[in-house]
Amino acid sequence: MRGWQCLALAGLLAAQSVVCVAQSPPSDAEIRAARPSLGYEPAKRCADLTTTTDQAAVVVFRVGDTGSPSQPTIKSSSGSEKLDAAAKACVLRLHFFPVLRAGDGVAVASWQQMSFGWKTPEPQAAAVSHCDPAATPAAAANAPDTSVSPPLPRQGKVGVCVCVDEAGKLAHAPIVLQSAGDSGLDKAAIEIAATGRYQPSTQNGKAVSDCFPLTVKFDVR
Repeated sequence: MRGWQCLALAGLLAAQSVVCVAQSPPSDAEIRAARPSLGYEPAKRCADLTTTTDQAAVVVFRVGDTGSPSQPTIKSSSGSEKLDAAAKACVLRLHFFPVLRAGDGVAVASWQQMSFGWKTPEPQAAAVSHCDPAATPAAAANAPDTSVSPPLPRQGKVGVCVCVDEAGKLAHAPIVLQSAGDSGLDKAAIEIAATGRYQPSTQNGKAVSDCFPLTVKFDVR
């Protein structure tokens, strides 16, 4: 984090140059916990944000002797550019209690910080936890085959849909969701899935029948 003060100097022939002097970033000991002024609570001024310490954007900013904020900078990123930008923008919409100098109580400029998070967390892509065997086209690899299979390739991965009842027993034969591109591996994956032992899904504390995806990986050595 680095603040900059830039002075534009008019040169000869109407040319303009910019001189920037770096300000040393404040140490942790110089940073105070921010206190928004009455009527400037983040809940009122930044409706989509909340002050939090969990997965938050931590913003450090300068508070002048009048309580006006400036120079908001991300001290600790939330990992979301959108949240970091919203947190800095929120700071500039607020007003804060300035720090009072010890002895005479005169308001002085100071560095302060606040943490912000989304009031409603951003939706995350849900992991696939169910599969629909009815939506999977029938394939030759799904049918039992007692013929001699060709030699298996050394590596492969097969996606299988497994359906079990309330007791955890197979409701019907597993179905290939994603083929390995080799019928031998597909059939071997079905056999492995059919011999597995499964824990039934629960709903409201009761076991229910359900279908879920299963990945069978092969690494023949």
